[in-house]
Amino acid sequence: MSKYNKVIIYWDYYQAYHCARVAAVMKSDIVSSSNISAVSLYFNGADHHLSEIDELIRRDVIFIGETNAGALNKCFHIIRFLKLLNVIKPNVIFTPGYSGVYAWISLCWAKIYNSTTCIMFETQYNDFKRQYYKEIIKKILIGMYDLGFAGGATHLEYLNKLGMRIDRIVTGYDSVNNEYYSNIKHDTVSSLESWRKRLNIEKSFFLSIGRMIPKKGFNNLLKAYKIYLSICERNCICPYDLIIIGDGPERNNIAKEIASASISNYVIMPGYLTSDITSRYLSMASVFIMPSIYAEQWGLVINEAMAAGVPVIASNICGATHDLIEDGITGFTYEPMDVNTLANIMYKLSIDEELRIRIAKAGRERVDKYSVENFAIQFSKIITMANDINS
Repeated sequence: MSKYNKVIIYWDYYQAYHCARVAAVMKSDIVSSSNISAVSLYFNGADHHLSEIDELIRRDVIFIGETNAGALNKCFHIIRFLKLLNVIKPNVIFTPGYSGVYAWISLCWAKIYNSTTCIMFETQYNDFKRQYYKEIIKKILIGMYDLGFAGGATHLEYLNKLGMRIDRIVTGYDSVNNEYYSNIKHDTVSSLESWRKRLNIEKSFFLSIGRMIPKKGFNNLLKAYKIYLSICERNCICPYDLIIIGDGPERNNIAKEIASASISNYVIMPGYLTSDITSRYLSMASVFIMPSIYAEQWGLVINEAMAAGVPVIASNICGATHDLIEDGITGFTYEPMDVNTLANIMYKLSIDEELRIRIAKAGRERVDKYSVENFAIQFSKIITMANDINS
């Protein structure tokens, strides 16, 4: 590994999970932090939830520019990125996908200076209807990469379909700081009544989190929830509330649908919340639901819910389900538009505490394999593979 002692990994900007991954790499015995240059193309002032992440941002992340830069400033940012490559002279470059000027610059620079490139890849073939000519262009771009770091099974499959050899792809890219969500759960539960009072939570509840846009499927979730309420009524069961955290262009339409369905007494939309408060809601949820209906490449909040010991229901369009959810064992899946099945799973979990406990425990054990520590191990494996390619 000593040959490859200069590595650049960059993302457009750093969310908490990016920071946690890099922090795990820099803390690991396998990859020394002195060998890694973590680069952020933009600074977005994201809400980070760990002091070690704040420290990482201040100390170790190299920022190229601002998100609101004009065309002239963007040109300067590109020049700065090129200068960074020339100064660091990385032996390995990790890029987030193949599109965008920075990925193309990285590929060209690597070809000129005989460096190894690794694409961080989390796209599934079935995310969209694929067009033949676009797939040809993608194959050409993928053919310029040496290695792949895929989210999971479906991402590896698509990357291979685009021409990359299986033996040059590793999985485990899509990870979060499991320990953080586990600790938050423990802290929240230890002062549960205080948090319930602070957040005005009186009943058990289903939770869903996401930007309020069409692909997230909140309208279908509401349809399923109304069916769930009718099932509870028929069986004289007190229903769970439904809390949907997030904001976005569909918020008003979702609010209108809640009103027209006459379920306003059961559905709560607190809006956009900080990561800490969102994590508190997640820790108190009885069941987490991911109702996406298309183009959900992974769904990291599934990792977060499992790490917090919360049983998960997710549509099988979510990339994470193929690696994290074994139906009836580590969680439940359903077809994205099948609101009746979703409603029945919601009912099944809401009335069976033993089932919720068993699913939560198995889910927690499964997501342990998708930790940021595993990200660091897989990252190191890629460096070793890069070394083998040019040996």
